[in-house]
Amino acid sequence: MGNVEARGYIDGYTYRYIGESTMKSSSSLMAHLIKGLDTLRFVILMLFHLKKEDKVLLYSYSVMLLNIVLAVAKMKGFEVYYELNEHPSIHMPGFEIDENSSDDLRKLYKRFHKLTGILCISTSLKELLVKCGIAENKVHIVNMLVDPSRFEGLRKQPVEPYIGYCGAADNNKDGVNQLIEAFAMISSKYPRHSLYIMGPKRSDCDNETLAKKLGIDNKVVFTGMVNSDKLPQKLVNATVLALARPQSRQAKYGFPTKLGEYLCTGNPVVVTSVGDIPLFLNNEISAYLAKPDSINDIAVQLDKSLSDDNAIQIGDNGRKVAELNFSNEKVTSQLLNALNILDK
Repeated sequence: MGNVEARGYIDGYTYRYIGESTMKSSSSLMAHLIKGLDTLRFVILMLFHLKKEDKVLLYSYSVMLLNIVLAVAKMKGFEVYYELNEHPSIHMPGFEIDENSSDDLRKLYKRFHKLTGILCISTSLKELLVKCGIAENKVHIVNMLVDPSRFEGLRKQPVEPYIGYCGAADNNKDGVNQLIEAFAMISSKYPRHSLYIMGPKRSDCDNETLAKKLGIDNKVVFTGMVNSDKLPQKLVNATVLALARPQSRQAKYGFPTKLGEYLCTGNPVVVTSVGDIPLFLNNEISAYLAKPDSINDIAVQLDKSLSDDNAIQIGDNGRKVAELNFSNEKVTSQLLNALNILDK
């Protein structure tokens, strides 16, 4: 359901929403006005309540907010850490960075070098920041976080078998079109299996027409948005979970959070070998890794996952990888180390 209280305590920690509300206004004008007021409240809070020994962890793609926090930190003396989980250009319009351009690297250094530390989600992000001149000891990798408890106690329900994908039906980010084409190559071998695309449709990705063109529109189910409380069971019910993410800047520098949830189900997972994924998963040991942008290889791995006698064991191995690397305990330890906080 998500948190609805504006302030309170969770696991012994005090939290507060600066805007004193967890609800976003349906009015665009009001939303912008409230955002401005919230920024002002945040500045006031920093000026009057933060001390030299405090630490601020900022997660925002607003350049203005970053500059404001750094300016106040210079006055007050507190530390500022920044969470970066994608390439800066993804959410910062006009902030294109070519890692082979010295001018672009200087621009990146100028943006981030005043921070006490930067928390990155991938090795590629860390390498990019170090390459631009930021000290390596200021850049820390903090893994993606998943909540295994969402899947505790869930068992497969008696439903028709399907391969599952969850997320926006996006072709550029998640290669849903490639997944549909790969499924078309093996669908006749597995006549009872459908492909479930669980998530909102993209107006610029007409994958329903693609499925019809391939003659499998009766086997590709576009469920639309699935409520977050019902999604874990939908994922558990799948025979196989798949993510055909193509090679891209977003894939190289980011890490798909949905992959953690896939793994937590214990189901076998087919995923393309992009970014840091091969650092955590081994082909046919903890997942089925396919070559990115190779529809044929994605189809081969889907076929293996559906016919392999070891698929259940591979799925269980994948679950163990998630528990070891993406658990609350692991990420908390990485976070405390990055923020230089003693873990008592």
